[in-house]
Amino acid sequence: MNWLRTLLLLVALAHVALGAVGLYVPERVAAFIGLDPLTRGALGEVRAVYGGMLAALGLVLVRAALGNAARARPWLLAAAFAYGGLVLGRFVSLGVDGFSLYTLVGGMVEVTVLGVLLFAAAELGEDGSRATASQRAPLPATRAAKNASSSAGDPARKSTGVSQDESSA
Repeated sequence: MNWLRTLLLLVALAHVALGAVGLYVPERVAAFIGLDPLTRGALGEVRAVYGGMLAALGLVLVRAALGNAARARPWLLAAAFAYGGLVLGRFVSLGVDGFSLYTLVGGMVEVTVLGVLLFAAAELGEDGSRATASQRAPLPATRAAKNASSSAGDPARKSTGVSQDESSA
């Protein structure tokens, strides 16, 4: 698990560093991504999204990496949802706006970070320990199969198809 914390910390520090660049030298970021002309509104957008948002995501990941492992999963999932939005935007752009190497590479990096976040969240058990296969949330089909096999020995549940938990509610 230490290697996973180290990986999260590296990703977090990269976010904080890139966010600082976006906040303090937005002109360089704007030139890199091809924003032209550079109006006050564009500078504000670069500072907000490439500066503030990246730095905030980095701090969320620092919290997940260095904080109590039992409380890391919600932080990781929150960051994963944000990355899911970034990935969605990249792929919509590729489909609607056409091919851009910048958009493709950005999307690939974001998919990779999203994968790391989801992997880390899945590896954590409810108490912050490494989750075993039985602790991970089962797929809905697995739950249905489990209910079917548990009702196989009870003729009352078998005939109605209602589990004991559902019948007592």
